[in-house]
Amino acid sequence: MVKKQAPSLTIQSPPTPAPWDRSVCLQLIEQLWALRGAMLLSEQRFADTLTLVAPHQPESARNLLHFLTPRATDLRALQSQLAWLGESSLGRAESHVLANVDKVLGILHRLTGQDWQDRSSQEPVGSVSGPSCT
Repeated sequence: MVKKQAPSLTIQSPPTPAPWDRSVCLQLIEQLWALRGAMLLSEQRFADTLTLVAPHQPESARNLLHFLTPRATDLRALQSQLAWLGESSLGRAESHVLANVDKVLGILHRLTGQDWQDRSSQEPVGSVSGPSCT
């Protein structure tokens, strides 16, 4: 009986800088905080309009504003770096936009050894406030 040998595995050096490089993560954190701030600012800018939304849909309206905010900016470089780290690129965050940004921020904070404070109470829809917008 001939024993088959497992194919050899060649491990290549990671590209420079390494995906988990603290400085790369810190830059991403800064960019995500700016994006998150812009999302919350859009709520303030449209506060009067939000009062006109049907009583059962304010969370959906807030989520729509959060959804539109990143789409008004070219985030391809940010998304590429997040994907390179194995993080969500936020490209499919339609129903929980702020919650998804918060989850990525939380992971990056922990990856860089920083404290993270849960912000679920600010999310119109997320892990605490509900499963989806209608």
